[in-house]
Amino acid sequence: MEANTYTAESHRVPPRQLWYGFTAAPFAWILVGVIGVIVSAQFCPANSPNWGIMGQNSVRSALAVVTIALLAIAISGAAVAFHNWKLLADRNELVHSEGRTRDAFMSLGGVVLSGIFIVSIIWQGVPLLLLEQCMRAI
Repeated sequence: MEANTYTAESHRVPPRQLWYGFTAAPFAWILVGVIGVIVSAQFCPANSPNWGIMGQNSVRSALAVVTIALLAIAISGAAVAFHNWKLLADRNELVHSEGRTRDAFMSLGGVVLSGIFIVSIIWQGVPLLLLEQCMRAI
């Protein structure tokens, strides 16, 4: 005789919603890094900076807009993950939460991952304010 020790989930969360909450912030972080590398490689050749029709401030502004947009996507992923966790959680405290089922694990993991990658995106955006674009690439 086996007893089920796990609590039954009262709500089901759509898989797309689970995956968005779990992966939005990591993908936003990857895109911030890839776009930064591409822009640095394009505008900062080894010999001399070639900004073409765009000035350095224009490139910096465009990167800031992209970083803020991807930060908003990461924050929305965190909000979705937190909402999913609230639907599936058997406790009201995030600190004592456990992901016993796949859905609960993905929701709780999405909250944790989103927090980590939101901070990482902010850290990647700080040099836009402090350094020149080609200094970031070195």
